[in-house]
Amino acid sequence: MLKKYKLRSYNFILVFILIVTSVFALAVVNSANSAYTVKQGAGIAISFIIMIIVSFIDYKVLLDMVCNSYYYAYRCSYSVWTWFTWSYQMV
Repeated sequence: MLKKYKLRSYNFILVFILIVTSVFALAVVNSANSAYTVKQGAGIAISFIIMIIVSFIDYKVLLDMVCNSYYYAYRCSYSVWTWFTWSYQMV
């Protein structure tokens, strides 16, 4: 799923803007109630890790996997429907 990626084409400005926005949000949460600051910070850190991982996934490979799984799900549902109609006719 991961392919060779050129870091030149990675959007670092967007990541920087998200970091600044998250730090601002963490400051707002801290000013409202400092008990939630650690949980909010952990949530932000986990979201950034997930964001970095997902941003390197090739969407074309993901689309192929979704199309294949849709086809197999359709085939399974059709076979179940066929089996039920066949078994109903036997009764």
